[in-house]
Amino acid sequence: MTTFELLARLRGRNIKLWAEGDRLRFQAPKGALTDELRAALAEHKAEVLALLQEVTATTHEAPAPIERAQNRDALPLSFAQQRLWFLDQLEPGSPFYSLPFAVRLSGQLDVTVLQRAFTALIARHESLRTTFTQGVPARDGQPVQVIAPPAALPLPLVDLRHLPAHEREAATEKHMRAEAHTPFDLQRGPLLRTTLLQLDDTAWVALVTLHHIIADGWSIGLLIRDL
Repeated sequence: MTTFELLARLRGRNIKLWAEGDRLRFQAPKGALTDELRAALAEHKAEVLALLQEVTATTHEAPAPIERAQNRDALPLSFAQQRLWFLDQLEPGSPFYSLPFAVRLSGQLDVTVLQRAFTALIARHESLRTTFTQGVPARDGQPVQVIAPPAALPLPLVDLRHLPAHEREAATEKHMRAEAHTPFDLQRGPLLRTTLLQLDDTAWVALVTLHHIIADGWSIGLLIRDL
């Protein structure tokens, strides 16, 4: 059994290993670490320790800074963005690549402060104020990214308090579907839309929709955290 085969078997049994100096530590469910695996660990202890120490050292290294692009007037698209651009050219206005999500808010909400928070969010993340255009001579007619300067993001407010309580959730879902199916214009933007629904005095739903060309599932988690 090689060292990597051993590590794979340990991982399959949910056995966790870590290094404390020159000591090899482990945590295992009851009965998971068999005599055979104990013997293999003893045999490969030096190799396993060296691997764990290398991983620990790499993890604690400061990541290299991402350098700002020099020519910011005609930034090329990534391969994934090129694919989404091409699909949009085939079927303009398709809602299939919209990423809608909703954030429920409870309590006394200052709508002006929330709108400022969204505006600060797009000021912080250039991708949220990026559009995509074609025909720039510097790129031989290939599509490029255009980053707009920071600007206030509209936050339309839809008041649902006039509806009976049992109809407000249905109305919320209707607005969510409508937002998800409203197309984006990749060239004109914006590629981020927000709407605030008020269900009662202390219940709110913020609807956020992005085009997949500027965000993905991982991005949404980061945006919610930042907001």
